[in-house]
Amino acid sequence: MRIDIEYIKAIIAARRLFNSIPLEDIEFYENGEKLEIPKGVIHEFQFTGLYNSDFVDNEFWKEVSHE
Repeated sequence: MRIDIEYIKAIIAARRLFNSIPLEDIEFYENGEKLEIPKGVIHEFQFTGLYNSDFVDNEFWKEVSHE
């Protein structure tokens, strides 16, 4: 498998940018549709100490938005 270093650097830069934005300022979309994530869910997640990317990667938003 060939991996270009520039590609990896671009992914890392994008992740850093995403993680630097306050979570409550991000509009999340899935399959072109805006997700309505309750403010309380975002507020609760902020106490975990995890990154914004963890919010998506661990699907935290899915578990709580369907309760």
